[in-house]
Amino acid sequence: LYFAPVTARLLAAVFIAWLVIMIRLYNQLDNWEKIEEWTLFGVMVQILMIIAQIIGITMYNMLSAGTIIAIIINLFFTILGIHIIMQKRK
Repeated sequence: LYFAPVTARLLAAVFIAWLVIMIRLYNQLDNWEKIEEWTLFGVMVQILMIIAQIIGITMYNMLSAGTIIAIIINLFFTILGIHIIMQKRK
């Protein structure tokens, strides 16, 4: 399978925009209700991306260093999001 480099750039642009939103919302931590839904959304997206990458590795044999790095990054942000949710719920 061929994956266009444009797709990776578009996904990177989405992640950069998402990062800017999360940083702006992180500054408003005193109001958890504002960022709770975004954090839950972020965790769900990361989990779904990990599943999609594992499917890509197993079904399409797309194992590469970039895929492994992407899985590690997605795991990091999943754990970070779950940690933030757990800390704010206490």
